[in-house]
Amino acid sequence: MIASGKKIFLFIAVLIILSSCNPFNKLLKSSNMSLKYEKAKEYFNKKQYDKALLLIEDIFPYYRASKESEEISFYYAYCYYGLGDNLNAATRFKTNYETYPFGKYAEQSLYYFAYCLYLESPPLELDQTYTQNAIDALQLFINRYTESDKIPECNKHIDELNDKLEEKDIRTAKTYYKILDYKAALYSLKQILEKYPLTKYKTELQYDVLNSYYKTATLSIESKQFERMKEAKEYYLENKDDFVNTKFAQQSENLYNNILNQLIKLKPHD
Repeated sequence: MIASGKKIFLFIAVLIILSSCNPFNKLLKSSNMSLKYEKAKEYFNKKQYDKALLLIEDIFPYYRASKESEEISFYYAYCYYGLGDNLNAATRFKTNYETYPFGKYAEQSLYYFAYCLYLESPPLELDQTYTQNAIDALQLFINRYTESDKIPECNKHIDELNDKLEEKDIRTAKTYYKILDYKAALYSLKQILEKYPLTKYKTELQYDVLNSYYKTATLSIESKQFERMKEAKEYYLENKDDFVNTKFAQQSENLYNNILNQLIKLKPHD
């Protein structure tokens, strides 16, 4: 996504530069840094982020140690955000926050750093590193700016991203379940229930755990079947109240009866 954002920006930049008669091209060639700075702010306020960015990139080294450097750094990051290059924007917002942690734009920089990562959270089938990074960044903002009016929005984004991670984990566990790898499914399902104790899929996942215990036992070598079937029985007894008045009540009870029958058959004899 960085590459595509850069390509768009470079394409626009080339068009501007090639237009030799364009007044903007004359401005870009000018050595008057203060004029470029003022014009960059004008373009920025007009949301002409492509032109603002070209000017800011030109003047940025000149103003690096000046009192204007924080504002220019923030505008620089925001131009990338305005052009839809969220990852470049996130990097620069983060740098701005770390460089000026108590500055005028610190709160905005940290917020936009987190928000840009949120925007880059990928579809479920892809790696979710950016999703987790976005959650961490949003939580950092909440912890750092406890009175911000952005906190409800940040909490909403965190809930949304956590739901995505939960669904990703469930899909993975269900895949193990569907391909009959019950041992891997059992481990994954239990991890999900521990990680997301308030999940709305709790009862369904608990039933899948119970069935995975049962299937793991039946597919085990004979010497291990009895002990593993006992584990299935114990899991049902520990969680049977959760199945009451759910669509899994009868299914779980039927499975429990199967487990009891198997225990009778498998019980070791002296």
